[in-house]
Amino acid sequence: MPMGGNAEQGKKLFRDTTLGGGKGDKSCNTCHPDGKGLEKASGDLAKRVNACIQKSLGGKPLDADSQQLKDLVAYLASLKK
Repeated sequence: MPMGGNAEQGKKLFRDTTLGGGKGDKSCNTCHPDGKGLEKASGDLAKRVNACIQKSLGGKPLDADSQQLKDLVAYLASLKK
């Protein structure tokens, strides 16, 4: 899991309809309002985030070392607390 993420910034990105270059009107929050249901997400969160960006948002995966991906993973991890 990428380290050094900012959960607050990740929360903003979670609502960004242009994440990964997506051109639709959907964001992560469209399918997962306020992260509902993701508090139990496990495994490689970065991989899961990128899969959703590609499949659901029609965007390109974020670089594994990108701050955006680190922030999104930090946000998802914060949901477990």
